[in-house]
Amino acid sequence: MKEVIIIIVSMQIGDFQTIELINLSYKYPLRDEYALKDITITLHRGDTIALVGDNGSGKSTLLKILSGMYLDYEGSILIDGIELRDIDQTSLSKKVSVIFQDYNKYQFTVKENIGFGDILDLNNINKIKKSAELANADIFINKLNKKYEQQVGTWFAGGTQLSGGQWQKLAISRLFMNEKASIYILDEPTSSLDIISEHNFFLDFSKNISNSIVIFSTHRFVSAKFSNKILVLDNGKLIECGTHDNLIKKKGKYYKMYNYYLRSYEIIHE
Repeated sequence: MKEVIIIIVSMQIGDFQTIELINLSYKYPLRDEYALKDITITLHRGDTIALVGDNGSGKSTLLKILSGMYLDYEGSILIDGIELRDIDQTSLSKKVSVIFQDYNKYQFTVKENIGFGDILDLNNINKIKKSAELANADIFINKLNKKYEQQVGTWFAGGTQLSGGQWQKLAISRLFMNEKASIYILDEPTSSLDIISEHNFFLDFSKNISNSIVIFSTHRFVSAKFSNKILVLDNGKLIECGTHDNLIKKKGKYYKMYNYYLRSYEIIHE
């Protein structure tokens, strides 16, 4: 009987130029319905993509798959022609920077909260300060008694509790610690920020990551305007794709959601 040797090769990956999703589908274990169904789209370096859709439309699932969390998908995801599942996970993690809705609130110092974004540079205060500046977190940090050495949270003595927006800015700062990222994945990144902070965040963000791929989900349609491509998901399917202006002219799902958002905003602020 001949001996059969199976060699599994994990590919290394460089800077992303394109990400191709080909008939991408996903079903959670023990579920009958698909969370995503037959998604086909190509993302290019320099793209900023907004994901919009109702709750349960598949936005977070798509982001988690792109981050490498779920590899049991159907179809293909090709990064510069290489199937995502064939890429060495350590190599992939160095090129992907992620913030999800349920980001961690670490009960440590401000410096550590940000530094955890790149554990090898946990004590690189210059890099940490730069990351905070990119997230517009430096403004409130510099008002704290001990600034970057300030203990935050309520678990330990001397801790200072932060607002939801301040915690979120620390989480966004962690995102910027990965300076070699080729794709930034953000799940509702400004949900706890006021409208001015949100506007400033996207302005600064677009300036500093112009050579990467950015994909973010949002319920705030003002945020979607900062993208050059909007993907509209409905029940796990990609039903519309285009710029804000193009989708408004189309008068489809995005148009209806956008106008509903505007009416809701006007009612709240009457």
